[in-house]
Amino acid sequence: MKFVKFAVMAGVMVAFAAADAAENAVASCYAMVNIGMVQAKPAHEIFVLVDQTVLFDDGVKASINERLLPLLRPGTAYSVASFSAYGQGRYPVIISSGVTEASVPATMRNDISVPKLKKLDDCLRAQLPFASRTMLAATAMAISGSSGGLANSEILASLKQLSARVAASPARKKTVVIISDMIEHSTITSFYSKSILRKIDPDVEFAKATAAGLVANFGGAETYVIGAGALPADKPSARRGTAEMTSLERFWRQWLNASRADLEEFGEPLLLKPIG
Repeated sequence: MKFVKFAVMAGVMVAFAAADAAENAVASCYAMVNIGMVQAKPAHEIFVLVDQTVLFDDGVKASINERLLPLLRPGTAYSVASFSAYGQGRYPVIISSGVTEASVPATMRNDISVPKLKKLDDCLRAQLPFASRTMLAATAMAISGSSGGLANSEILASLKQLSARVAASPARKKTVVIISDMIEHSTITSFYSKSILRKIDPDVEFAKATAAGLVANFGGAETYVIGAGALPADKPSARRGTAEMTSLERFWRQWLNASRADLEEFGEPLLLKPIG
């Protein structure tokens, strides 16, 4: 995957281009201007995890963009990943990641030549909106790759695998956004009965996950779910019952708490407040 943007600023051509690999999709302004300074590690990292077994309707897709757009600020890292089911060869994979950089501290600006400082400031002004668009584009690409024809939905195993990346982040604040209907359907357990979401027993299902070694470690991340219980876009007349949705939320709160993740909101399917 390759995202490219060229911006002409004060006669300086700045190119933000991703390598063919998913990592480091946002070029470093400090490296490009070569001012001899290394940026501090990001204070905040955002992880967007997209379940590709769900076909979301346009309303959910629009809400996802609305919630994600304000998240990136100077000094923020992001990673967008997709997952579905191991059986179909759709393993958890990082689609795109990048870092936005903060400005030079006021106490150090006098140590940099005026021309270089102007180039850096211009570059940083272009970097943030580029990174936001890149993150949204990667999320949209993950969602567009979804399929309603996948036999399994291995959410537990996928989230456990991706949680290692979250826990390893050096950022002081970690935010995880899980975009999924959160309906497990795997060899470990199934939340369906005759293709309909059933009223699960959260304690029983948590015991199954624990016995299978599928409790994760998100390193204390603030966590938001978008799309819980979402109905397939091609089945507009389908319904979810209150009892079924309540038991679904109870299970995931229990599992995320055991997985060192603070569940801030469980969107059924939409979040009702901005992501903090």
